[in-house]
Amino acid sequence: MSLRRLCGWSALLIVGREYRGYEPKWFAKQSDPLTGNLIHMFTHEYWDCKQRQDWTRCPDIFVEWPTTTPQF
Repeated sequence: MSLRRLCGWSALLIVGREYRGYEPKWFAKQSDPLTGNLIHMFTHEYWDCKQRQDWTRCPDIFVEWPTTTPQF
């Protein structure tokens, strides 16, 4: 696990939120027909949402952080 991911996960625990694994919003997992490898294919749903200005599928990236420093 990368330090960046670990820090994000720890921050969620500090503010009392559960960590859920990353799920791409605009891509779908598929098997590549040529190689059989798992790939992410763009679903084109982004452009529909952008045209409607409907961002309800996007996560809240403005997390309210605690005002006190946590004691470890």
